[in-house]
Amino acid sequence: MKFQENKKVAVRRMETITVRLRVGENFLKKLVCERVNMSSNALLCLYCKNKAVSGPKCIVCERVFHPKCVDRLNLIVLNSDQVICCKMPGTSNSTDNIAKEAVITFLKSSEFGEIIKEIVHHEVNAILTEVGRIRGELEAVKAANVDLIKLLTNPKISGTKVPDTTHGKERVSREQNSANFANNFSNLFDPNSGTKPPNKSMATNKKDDKPADLNKKLNEKSLSLSTDDIVNDNDNNDFIYPRYHQKRNFQTKNRNIINGTKSAKSSSLRAVEKMHHYYIGRIDPAMTENQVGECLKAELNLQNFACEKLPSKGGNFNSFKLSVPQSKAADILNPQMWPEGIVVRRFFPSGAKHNSSSTEQNFRNARVELTTT
Repeated sequence: MKFQENKKVAVRRMETITVRLRVGENFLKKLVCERVNMSSNALLCLYCKNKAVSGPKCIVCERVFHPKCVDRLNLIVLNSDQVICCKMPGTSNSTDNIAKEAVITFLKSSEFGEIIKEIVHHEVNAILTEVGRIRGELEAVKAANVDLIKLLTNPKISGTKVPDTTHGKERVSREQNSANFANNFSNLFDPNSGTKPPNKSMATNKKDDKPADLNKKLNEKSLSLSTDDIVNDNDNNDFIYPRYHQKRNFQTKNRNIINGTKSAKSSSLRAVEKMHHYYIGRIDPAMTENQVGECLKAELNLQNFACEKLPSKGGNFNSFKLSVPQSKAADILNPQMWPEGIVVRRFFPSGAKHNSSSTEQNFRNARVELTTT
């Protein structure tokens, strides 16, 4: 707060000095103009040495020139009524000297020294605060680094495989643990110690009750540790077993499916041709299954097909389920075969679930609005 107040005082002093300089400059200009006006009657034309009553006038000394004399003299012509025949009065030098002296006096004063001292003190405090903050962050990073190094170099966590017997977190309190348990547990992770597992349930597999391979290291993806599972050196209250998740084998069995390629003419066996089912809608309600079947038999020369009437909500039209061999699918989906207004699409049972989006897309692509041209 004190720094801000000193800064405002310095600004106000500089503004006061500037105002005084402007007042002094105006006073000098006014004084020069008065002196020039007093002697203007005695000023004569510089060329003909005669007094001119009317004509161009110098804006500095107000000397009046004859128009013809202005053309013969090397004067600065501003316009038809104003010229410059002499230099401007030397007021700028005196004004600059006054300003310089005022600035030098202020710079030598004790107030300016106090202002500079406050500015330096404020900036130094800001720098020290920033350095302290960065130092605190650095100490926190160093502490985290030390904890991470201890975790990675701790043989109790990254040494050997720990069988999973609890499928979760098993906490053992300090009152239940003893020095013998700590020794046995450390030997469990040492393959060269030769110490047997302290408990059968800890060293056997649940599937076949065979001894676990203590030399087999854990897979990095199989061992999961949380912040609660990490043992701190300064905290001996309890110890937590790291969870081991056994990887499941999801290999698909080879079913050895083969498809026959032998020609049907050279074999006595016959395969049943795959049937495709179609929905035929918007049929005249007067037509029956037999009539529809006869029409299809005549149009497509069908021998093996089935036609079944479907229930409809209203009596405006009839709908049928048509089952034909796969070889006749292209003929069924030909728009030129059906009269205008009849709808044909692939048939799926009501409530059937399609496991993939591709099946649903095929269903949409298979639906056609059949019209005749």
